[in-house]
Amino acid sequence: MLAEIQKILDDLAGAAVNLTNARGAGRAFELLLMTKIAIELQRRGYTISLLQSDGAIQLPGSPNITFVQRGGAPTGIGAASLGANGPTSILFQKANHLPEWEIWNGIQFVGRSGGTHEFDLSVVPKALGDALRVTGGRPFGHGWISIECKDVTAPGSLDEMRAFLARVYDTTFLEWHAPYLGASSGLKRIHPLSPTAPGFGSVSKTYRSENTTVYHGLARRTGFSRGTSPMSDYYFIRRFEELAVGSVNLTSFSREVADWIDHELPSVL
Repeated sequence: MLAEIQKILDDLAGAAVNLTNARGAGRAFELLLMTKIAIELQRRGYTISLLQSDGAIQLPGSPNITFVQRGGAPTGIGAASLGANGPTSILFQKANHLPEWEIWNGIQFVGRSGGTHEFDLSVVPKALGDALRVTGGRPFGHGWISIECKDVTAPGSLDEMRAFLARVYDTTFLEWHAPYLGASSGLKRIHPLSPTAPGFGSVSKTYRSENTTVYHGLARRTGFSRGTSPMSDYYFIRRFEELAVGSVNLTSFSREVADWIDHELPSVL
């Protein structure tokens, strides 16, 4: 798996990339899915760059390009003042006049309860990342894409689906949440640090309608138990299974995510 990841990163950067991957169960699988999405976007003409933890762009073809996968316990975004040796994100942009976006791995988001929730893969506006890198901290809400990655042998259970939905529920903001969350400039889908800071995106009236405007998914190396489909279908949670290196399913996964990005990411934030 790491050999495939290294090849993809080298193709993304147009040069040999010095990869520091995180240790621990499932971390290579997360990085595989993250890079597969990016290389599919690159094939479609998107500009792809590797973004250092201080916000500096590593231009394709540059010497000494690095990729550091986030390791250790989940946390938020580090302040730019801490330097460039922290976790790398992947920057993409469809055209020069359109917004820039980041793909994050292993970031904690804050929900309405004040609890923190890690999403293995997420897509957020670069403007949000830039705002967080000023002081460091966790975003409030969730991104346009949120994917849980499971590199385990047992099939995905109903409890696994419930746990993912709980993260989505707590980090989803609706129109009627604004008064008690104290959003000073109108409640948005995601804010840097708290709803008192200017945010990004729009909110809906119901959870189901909000879930139709974002992309939530569970991606697994193995499969799902039969009882997961009613809940995932009702709440528009995508299910991807049998995602092995070289498999048709892995190709279909990256293409579906890229299709959604092509058609659904907004041109104005």
